[in-house]
Amino acid sequence: MLELAQRHGIAVAAVDAWQTLAVVRQTRGEVASALEARRSAAQTANAASLKTREATLTINVGFALTTVGAGDEARKAIESGIALGQAVGSPGVERHGKMILLCWAATFGADPSLEGPLTETRASADAAVAGSWVPHDRAALGVLFYRGMEKLRTPGQEQDARTLLRLAAQGYRATKMLDVLPVARGLWAEAERRCGDAERARELASEAATLLDEGSPSLLNEAPVFLALHDACVDLGRLSEAKDAIARGVPRLVTRTRGLGGTPYARTFLTELAPNAGLLAAAEAYGLVPEEITRAIADDVRAAGLVLPI
Repeated sequence: MLELAQRHGIAVAAVDAWQTLAVVRQTRGEVASALEARRSAAQTANAASLKTREATLTINVGFALTTVGAGDEARKAIESGIALGQAVGSPGVERHGKMILLCWAATFGADPSLEGPLTETRASADAAVAGSWVPHDRAALGVLFYRGMEKLRTPGQEQDARTLLRLAAQGYRATKMLDVLPVARGLWAEAERRCGDAERARELASEAATLLDEGSPSLLNEAPVFLALHDACVDLGRLSEAKDAIARGVPRLVTRTRGLGGTPYARTFLTELAPNAGLLAAAEAYGLVPEEITRAIADDVRAAGLVLPI
């Protein structure tokens, strides 16, 4: 499709082809290649003066950068896309952008400067905790999911996080959004564990891990699933299962780290994203860190001109 679109100068088809390639590559763990495909989609839309598409695709570049831990670059892309969406008068683009901006906040932590831009988005998710109806479209469910993530990292908000993540995971399953379902269930599991139900957490995380082991694609980093399974097993005293959970998660971390080879993002992916850092720390405690991960971090540190800790 991309070759035909480029040969015949059909910009809209080329944009769609790049975007589809980005999603496929992301679910395969080819993270750098997916990021470049998203950038190509945005650049193609820009060259064709498809401003609304360009705005959405620029926001998606920000999402991709968020998934590799590049916080500053990600926020600039997201806010740039939102600004373009506002300039062309597209409420749909702005809604999508604020959902991804909430993803950024849930990933990297609260920022006072986002309180204004995200007030309405957060309020819509918080209303769902009280029982308000939520449409089962990707943006609405994404707001629930990322607000749940955000609350999960906030002490005292575990109950609300559990409700939001449960609603999001159930919505993803009902609408067959299978590329985000495993990680949504993994985070729901972690919320259950923090609310004191380790057995339920183990059940949910086991189901999520099985989905991944059976080949379910994941647009999101898989580490939260295996980390939640590990921690639930530790709480239940099932230490052999806990170690096995980390052993199952490490190869997926290796795949995505390998997908960042030759880019400046391998270290941020492993250290700036809390679930990845947590999985890596657990793997180190069990002696399960593969040499490829250690080498990737060392290479990235040297490329950045930093001093590798001894």
